[in-house]
Amino acid sequence: MQTLKEQISIAERLWIPIDTQAILWDIDGVLIDSLSLDLVVCNQLLQQHFRSE
Repeated sequence: MQTLKEQISIAERLWIPIDTQAILWDIDGVLIDSLSLDLVVCNQLLQQHFRSE
């Protein structure tokens, strides 16, 4: 089992092995229902870069 140092965190929700070379995002949800993760990540990015001070 890999430790957290050997993994990459995406939005503190998805952990992938550090040696991962590619990720296939299934945007239309046919392979994996990742819509909720897409929404979380997009909201975090919008808050981080476009939030009003």
